[in-house]
Amino acid sequence: MWDIVGQAHAIKYLKCCIEQGRLAHAYMITGPGHIGKMTLAVNLAQAVNCIDEDVPCGHCAPCIRIYSGNNPDVQVVKRIEGAMEIGIDQIRQVSHDSSLKPYEGNYRVFIIDEAEYLSIEACNALLKILEEPPLNVILILLASQMDMLLPTIVSRCQVIELHPLSFEVIEEYLIKRWDVGVEKARMLSRFCNGAIGWALSALANSKIIEERERDMTRIIEICNATINERFAYAAELATLFGRDRGLTRVLIDLWSGWWRDLLLVKGGAASLIVNIDREDAVTEMADCYSLVQIKDFIEAIINAIRQLSMNANPRLVFEVLMLKLPSPERERREERGLQSVVSL
Repeated sequence: MWDIVGQAHAIKYLKCCIEQGRLAHAYMITGPGHIGKMTLAVNLAQAVNCIDEDVPCGHCAPCIRIYSGNNPDVQVVKRIEGAMEIGIDQIRQVSHDSSLKPYEGNYRVFIIDEAEYLSIEACNALLKILEEPPLNVILILLASQMDMLLPTIVSRCQVIELHPLSFEVIEEYLIKRWDVGVEKARMLSRFCNGAIGWALSALANSKIIEERERDMTRIIEICNATINERFAYAAELATLFGRDRGLTRVLIDLWSGWWRDLLLVKGGAASLIVNIDREDAVTEMADCYSLVQIKDFIEAIINAIRQLSMNANPRLVFEVLMLKLPSPERERREERGLQSVVSL
């Protein structure tokens, strides 16, 4: 049983690989955070080691142990708590363990989570494994930002892209599978930006929604802040980026989602906004900007993301972004000025 929701193309492809005996030695599963990359990787590990006819069955001994993280043939490699990168020693251990035969299954499977955080030395060590792949070993790399990885690593993997799900698919899944109320399901389906994993995490942990509320309030405050306050905020983001790039990307995505909402309202598509809990605030702020201003700042956010992925100075990137943040009163002042000229 494949547990991932709404990624039929990925499931179909992997089923064909298994049924036709064309399993690759390495896969790269890419897509936004919480989209289901780890779920698909675990499902694949179950499928290649399942002892049932219909793989993965989910109820045989290997499937159960893999799901619970207690199967010695399946290892998850990720950043050690507090570490900025996945280090070379971790990949050296993968190299050593991959030379061993499977303990009880058909394949040894190594899942490298957040592969974009591999250190340069770790990348080079991993590249050696990919160039001379051991028998009965499958490497699965998970990455939200594939462009941060060495092209030589990506080129040696079969790439599987997972795509954000629609509001409707997530809302229906939450209602039917998890018995979530209609209004809450509607809210979570919008907030998660197509990532079902985020919605499920928020359902289990109310602090996630509380943190989102805090961050959104801060974003709106910065939109109305002075230049000094914006620069202070840029410094906060740069510090956070140095400590946790993933969390920084979450904040940038919130910025992007807010300005996308302003664009939708400005374009007469308010029914599609994400921040449905702040619909009045979105409408009010959209009235304070021109369409050009909104589009230009969205482009500035996209450019900031691109520069960060190219290892630009984060403090400079965020300061430039804050400089490009338009004043919410600018359009109103221009309109009032034009009206004054006309009256003269």
